[in-house]
Amino acid sequence: MSVRPPLLKRIGIGLVVILSATGPAIHAQTAEFDALQEAAADPGAVDAQLQLGEILLYGNRGLPQDKDRGMALISQAAAADHTAAQAVLGKVLLDGFYVEADPERGVRLLRTAADKGNLLAEETLGQALLWGVGTPADPGKARDYLSLAAQKGSPDAMRTLGEQLISGRIMEQDLATGVQLLERAVDIGDAEAKVALGTLLFFGGDLPKDRPRATALFKDAAMAGNGEGLLHLGADMMWRQTDRKTAKALLIQSGELGTGAAWATLAEGAMFGYLGKDRRGQFETFAEKARAAGEPRIAKLEALRQLYGINMRASGPDAIDMLEQASEDGNPEAAKFLIQLVRDGNRLNVRKSPKQATKLCVVR
Repeated sequence: MSVRPPLLKRIGIGLVVILSATGPAIHAQTAEFDALQEAAADPGAVDAQLQLGEILLYGNRGLPQDKDRGMALISQAAAADHTAAQAVLGKVLLDGFYVEADPERGVRLLRTAADKGNLLAEETLGQALLWGVGTPADPGKARDYLSLAAQKGSPDAMRTLGEQLISGRIMEQDLATGVQLLERAVDIGDAEAKVALGTLLFFGGDLPKDRPRATALFKDAAMAGNGEGLLHLGADMMWRQTDRKTAKALLIQSGELGTGAAWATLAEGAMFGYLGKDRRGQFETFAEKARAAGEPRIAKLEALRQLYGINMRASGPDAIDMLEQASEDGNPEAAKFLIQLVRDGNRLNVRKSPKQATKLCVVR
């Protein structure tokens, strides 16, 4: 007869095993960090300063974040004309995610690093010039920088430039070059490029439709953790009612991979009866997941249910209250729908009121 040790002893034994297994790794990490700190103390050790600065700025390797010290070290290396440090500092100042943005200085540093051939600077500056972030938009220069980054193997640059050359909305259209860039990004395994190319082939337009290839690209992207393509597949199957069970499974998989819009699409499908019986139960299940994922469109769907009495008593005022609350909480989809609804009415339980809609526009 075996005797199990008391709970606390079992937990203690488990902790000993865990600590003995992780101890060497923790000690090695601490020793490496200490050595890096010692190296960075040398004014001329710019590589160590950059490396330690990024660890502290981003809070990497399980170490406490120290933005001020991290920025000081990166700035020290950048001031010593370290190209990679100039690129990192420029991007941080342009993005404004970790410290207060300083776009003018950020762009200046990025130009300096890009002119010396730094890939990160070329890619970041190309994106900034494309969208006009921190600097006036310049599609021509954006293409130059993104092309340089793409030649050096940046999948982000390949994907961004490829999409723009295919659409022709910002840059002059060049389908052959655009497709070639997306295909290169796909070949090196970029999941976002697979979704981008798959979407173009799935819906057609600038490129001829090729749904079998698009489906394969979407599934490859999902295996790499990107479920956006499965959203297109599942939604298409659901709305066309070709295979309800598979459509639902694809959309659930997409949502579980982090695509919040998939939960909203499932809720919408349930609301209109595209997922079979139990409309109310399925809607509420998927709506909860959509809200948890921060999907703004769910507020509009919930208001529509209230407005037209889908599985509940219809009430225009309740729908308006719901949209007003969501708008006050910062939901742009709800605000847009609220203004449209008040302006035009719905010929059922919300009267047309252009003046009130105008006031809402001013407030929002």
